[in-house]
Amino acid sequence: MKALLITVSSREIKKIRSARYIKFQQCTMPYLAALFPENWEVEHVDEEVEEINFGKTYDLVALTFHTPCCYHAYEIAQKFRAKGAVVIMGGSHVTLVPDEAERYADSIFVGEAENTLPDFFRDLKAGKIKKRYDDNKIVDLAQAPLLQKELFHRKDHTTGTMFSTRGCPNACPFCIISRKEGCASRQVADLNDFYCGQRVIKLLDPNLLACPDRERLLLQLANCSASVDFTQGLDIRLCKDVMPLLQGIKIKMLHFAWDNPKEDLTRQFSLFAGYDTERNFRNRRVYVLVNYWSSHAEDLWRIKTLLGLGFDPYVMLYDKYKFVDARGRWLPGVETRYTPEALRRFKLCQHLQRWCNHKAIFRTVAFEKYLYGKRGYDDGV
Repeated sequence: MKALLITVSSREIKKIRSARYIKFQQCTMPYLAALFPENWEVEHVDEEVEEINFGKTYDLVALTFHTPCCYHAYEIAQKFRAKGAVVIMGGSHVTLVPDEAERYADSIFVGEAENTLPDFFRDLKAGKIKKRYDDNKIVDLAQAPLLQKELFHRKDHTTGTMFSTRGCPNACPFCIISRKEGCASRQVADLNDFYCGQRVIKLLDPNLLACPDRERLLLQLANCSASVDFTQGLDIRLCKDVMPLLQGIKIKMLHFAWDNPKEDLTRQFSLFAGYDTERNFRNRRVYVLVNYWSSHAEDLWRIKTLLGLGFDPYVMLYDKYKFVDARGRWLPGVETRYTPEALRRFKLCQHLQRWCNHKAIFRTVAFEKYLYGKRGYDDGV
């Protein structure tokens, strides 16, 4: 039996990742490959660095993808289903919108797949697979097999990626983490389970500072020689008590988030800036959510406050893929799905994102002046 695992990446997303240096190894498929029965011959295609050979035949094709790649993933699925392969899907987008995703697959996996893959293979052998495999249990990674590193296809192994914790207690309504990984931050690995001398560590923990074992994990990072990129964001509200430990870590990049404008985090960011006097704004990035539950005035207030405190705000535009394509152009029929007011609001947020995230413009031109040179935002076209 032959299986193809695909880490999906569309052409547009590859350009974005290349521009932002988001090139580190994705571990999902090499890890899930270790859960396949022994009689399966497993191949992996990482679209970030290679192309799919649609001329080959497989019994099973599995895809994992994020929302920006969903339409590309659906096209891949249709091609392989037309060739007679069983197609399964998983990942954050599938968990968020399973009713949509299951139209394009023979089976989908909602939540983590570790607990349900054995059920799927038993059903496949019996010829009666289910349309959907749901799992809301916490995965015990201590019992999980090691990922198959021979299925890595990216050449840069000087950077390592790891989770030391999973889960988040915040349960933000716009975020999938609590639904997918649980409403508590818990340790799943020590640094020595992963670290073997890499120069850079990309830490993917969704909320490390909420973990009861945070001090021990931070001390492990401080005692290694690697530079650490906290890619998923530290909770600024929990930083005060661990600042001495953070200062002991060789930090490459800090990420925070200020998603809720109703919660004034000015004092917390100001306290952190007072502790962290050596790092400049380029190494202290803050994600700012827009087009969700904030007004334009609240968006600008957060951005300008962060700028004044010495942080680098980075605008995250919610539901962008529902309005525009990868090049920022309106999707066909968008005017029938949204009110003119919603379209104007989105276009204003889109201009705000372009202004703020283009740092050369952001630090030299006020938003009002930037917007004055733009046409069309006022009528949503």
